[in-house]
Amino acid sequence: MAFAVLATLIPTFVTTVVSYQQNRESLTETIAAELRGATSESAREMGSWLDERLDALREAASSYVVTENLSRIEGRDGAQALARLRAYLNSLRERFPDQEALLVLDASGRIVTSSSGRMGSVRLPPEGLTGLRTGEALVGDAYWDGALGKATIILAVPIREADGRFIAAFAAKLNLHAVTDMLPRLSPLDSGEVALMTDQGRLVIRSRVSSAELMRTKLPETMTSALFEKEGQTVVYKRADGQEVMGALRRVTRLHWVAVAEIPLAQALGRVGRLRSGTVLLLAALLTVVGLLAYVLGLLIARPLGRLTTAAAKVAAGDLLVELPGGGVGEVGYLTRVFNTLVARLRERESQAELERLSVTDALTGLYNRRHLMGTLATEVQRSRRLRRPFSVLLADVDHFKQYNDTHGHPAGDVALAKIADILRKTTRGVDCVA
Repeated sequence: MAFAVLATLIPTFVTTVVSYQQNRESLTETIAAELRGATSESAREMGSWLDERLDALREAASSYVVTENLSRIEGRDGAQALARLRAYLNSLRERFPDQEALLVLDASGRIVTSSSGRMGSVRLPPEGLTGLRTGEALVGDAYWDGALGKATIILAVPIREADGRFIAAFAAKLNLHAVTDMLPRLSPLDSGEVALMTDQGRLVIRSRVSSAELMRTKLPETMTSALFEKEGQTVVYKRADGQEVMGALRRVTRLHWVAVAEIPLAQALGRVGRLRSGTVLLLAALLTVVGLLAYVLGLLIARPLGRLTTAAAKVAAGDLLVELPGGGVGEVGYLTRVFNTLVARLRERESQAELERLSVTDALTGLYNRRHLMGTLATEVQRSRRLRRPFSVLLADVDHFKQYNDTHGHPAGDVALAKIADILRKTTRGVDCVA
């Protein structure tokens, strides 16, 4: 019984533990894949966002309206040329839905004209114009524009003559609302979030959060160094607010930004903990089922077999009064009924043997009676004739028995007869007949 239970329990237990380990590894890998996927998708989306804006700028800057009117600004029609440039910039609003201002800057970086509306401050990095002279585009640093109350960034492309000579720059001041709205959609799991920060660890935007205070926040180097060193891998670290998180990082190269996806460590461990709790509950249920199974098997098999064993030992010792309840089912019930039938037949045989013994023995002395003696004599006579061998008959008489019986009474005489019968039994052989 115990071996049967163990044979069921041990493989199931081992299978459950192994399954838990595999599910835990799978769950951990799923969380890591969610984080890596969020950072990769964020980097890809940011790259697409940047490419779309730069392509739109290049297309707008390549218009003949720009180059033609720039060449006329210094002439007598300069005012009309500026008016046409401004009108052209205002006509491009639909092409740049997240623009705060479109600007044309001359070769020295001075603003020639801009679209109407609140422009706020415009920041070009010192090396910006130099880069435009030799490169294809300028991607400025993101900053918080206090006048607009928005996170903004400057993008610019060069304006060149037909011979390739750099004459001006076409720039757009864009707000980052589209990026702010995009990040929550890319956040991993339920409570995770995606943040964008610069290569130097300064925050730009966090999911659903864009503020001047946020953009002034610089993350600890101990935190960012671990993320940069293991780009594309999950890292456990403590944020500036003291919360432990699991995160991953992916670079957005052209923006000099990085996308960081984070999930609170407590949530990640909570999912593993729920898996562990589920496994413990499964094991508890397994133990309960096995315990109930063992109890039922004990009632149906072990206990009846124990009773059978005890009863068989009593029968072997000569006790034929054993009686087992016969209400069992299955093989054990059948075995119990067969055992009861066997004991009943043994009792019947013993009773028949007792009756036969009583029919051929004297009740007082226990010696064979006259009937058995006569049958034995007839048998021995036939055997003697057949084998031509003699046999002996010894007749014994107890002297003065009648006088002893009359003097001491019949009970004393009975005792004397029983004693004499016992002496005769002990002094004769097993093949002899004493009657």
